Amino acid sequence: MADFVALLHRDGQADNRYQLFGYSRQPEDLWKLDQVVFSVRRTCADGPVVTVDMSITAASIRPPAAIGLQR
Repeated sequence: MADFVALLHRDGQADNRYQLFGYSRQPEDLWKLDQVVFSVRRTCADGPVVTVDMSITAASIRPPAAIGLQR
């Protein structure tokens, strides 16, 4: 896991912001990222992990004028 975090750090540097040096992805990277996030959440959680429903419904969408934006 430490090697994967080092890879993320290297590829995420400001010097490589526009992928000037490129980057590589491996099929297992998504699984590794999931493991890192899970470990961080378990380490940082002060209590039970709370999940939030982030689904968007038609009732939750406000027109631009309702939030002060002009078209």
